[in-house]
Amino acid sequence: MSDDPYTVAGHIRANLRLIRDHYDQALDPGRVNDDSDSRGGSTGCEPVNLHTIDVRADTVRDLVFWVRFILDDLTDGPSTRTIYGTSVDDMGAFIDTWALALAEQMPDDAENCRKETKRHGEQLEGLSKLWRSRRIQIPGRCPEQILTVSPEGVEEFKACTGELWATMREEDKGMLPGRVECSQTGDHQWTPWQWRDLGRRIGTSAV
Repeated sequence: MSDDPYTVAGHIRANLRLIRDHYDQALDPGRVNDDSDSRGGSTGCEPVNLHTIDVRADTVRDLVFWVRFILDDLTDGPSTRTIYGTSVDDMGAFIDTWALALAEQMPDDAENCRKETKRHGEQLEGLSKLWRSRRIQIPGRCPEQILTVSPEGVEEFKACTGELWATMREEDKGMLPGRVECSQTGDHQWTPWQWRDLGRRIGTSAV
């Protein structure tokens, strides 16, 4: 059973704050957000990590998707919803405003929004704070299904063929990994309290 709309909306909003707090800083990792520290930040001469560029681009792409989804698909009419800019801050503020309506009207989509914004926020925070992570492969294949569409337009559910990976972040030292993810489909992921069920579904231990 999914959480109530207020809880889901609260999680989305917290994830969006994480994105907005760390999106810029991911390009200047390790910088201390302290205006009194004139030494903070890099010299600007260091090359940018390509992984950071990819993470930021993925973040923007998903934010654009959710802005368009809210504009097009919520049921109270597009005239009541206006976005005044396309920056990460602008898009984050817009989604924040409509997070509760999204959770109330389209709970499944809101759950996907929660998962995606959480993943982006955590990745950006890890990059901005120079957290290292390691990935551990879990035996077995992803137990979820994916929707495929044939050239003739026929929709069919097929077994996902992605591998399962547990991500252990540096700040989680001494704790269990924060999640298990599918290598093929980003919204196939499991938090610690779901691992027992995941283990039963793949016929092995998830951790």
